[in-house]
Amino acid sequence: MSGKEVDFGSQPLQDFGLLLELRNWLVHLRPEPLTLRENPSEEGTSLINEEFHKLIERLAKRKVIQIPKSHLLSVTGAAQLPGVAPWSLRIADAVLKEVHRWIPDWRPPMVSPVEAMP
Repeated sequence: MSGKEVDFGSQPLQDFGLLLELRNWLVHLRPEPLTLRENPSEEGTSLINEEFHKLIERLAKRKVIQIPKSHLLSVTGAAQLPGVAPWSLRIADAVLKEVHRWIPDWRPPMVSPVEAMP
């Protein structure tokens, strides 16, 4: 509406896509098969992930989470790690600001504006 081109491959839209995938995984929760192996270390759990779900890998690549090396980690476990909530709030805020940039007269249907965490 503003005549500005939208780059759907840029941030924050890329992270918004990841946030929506994580949301959909959690809302439509199904059993998650884990590929496990014995933990060769004396620390952590006796079984650890041999490979991680693609959502966990993408969150780690974006530096939203750090994958613990000596513990099991499922998608639901990853979603509870400390970096996820502040990241999701920042992404939601950035997307709302981006939509406002595209459509200057648009206002989000909220009672008060959301302030993103640092």
